[in-house]
Amino acid sequence: MANEQDLTPYQQIMLAKGEALDGYASLESSLALLFSILLSVSQESAYSIFYRIAAAKSRRAILEDLFSQSSFTRYKPGFDSIMKAVGQLDNERNQVAHWHTTIGTPIGANPEKIKGIAIRNPTRPISSDPGTSALTSVDLARFRDECRYWSAILSMFIAVVSPAFPRELRPPDADTWPDKFLRPIDNPYRPAPAKKSRRKNTRRKVPPRSLGR
Repeated sequence: MANEQDLTPYQQIMLAKGEALDGYASLESSLALLFSILLSVSQESAYSIFYRIAAAKSRRAILEDLFSQSSFTRYKPGFDSIMKAVGQLDNERNQVAHWHTTIGTPIGANPEKIKGIAIRNPTRPISSDPGTSALTSVDLARFRDECRYWSAILSMFIAVVSPAFPRELRPPDADTWPDKFLRPIDNPYRPAPAKKSRRKNTRRKVPPRSLGR
């Protein structure tokens, strides 16, 4: 098998795109397993339903409704963090799947941003800012890794809420996992913006002058 360095730029980004979609498929599979647990049906039955729900937003809404009716609601802070991240990845998945591959630096584009090849939004002009209308191999690798990260978090969550999860498959630190979902989970791929400190107004207030005649 050829090294990635031996691939052409086109082959490299197509490989990155395939790995990105495979990462999303892993996340999707974890969501389907969670669906079966919340619905209390076999995986086969759950998957037959879950994968026929085309709209990702509808899938999330159904999972949220089922969770609210479950006995696991004490883990809502962690569950909400997962659903927030999944929603962001669902939106980006459409870009990864449907944007077109562009070879070469488009006219007017910053070559340092686009690195010669990217997948681009077909509805945007070819000369538009690639920072908002293109994804490079670096962007695709980040998407892949973030999908795999949240798929692993979901596996941890499933192990916590499912009594049927095989105990022999639990790692040694599994007993500490429930505490992790009692609070929001940080997303290392999307750090929260630093809060701006409000500066107090130190100017001395001057009382209004009375209007004398």
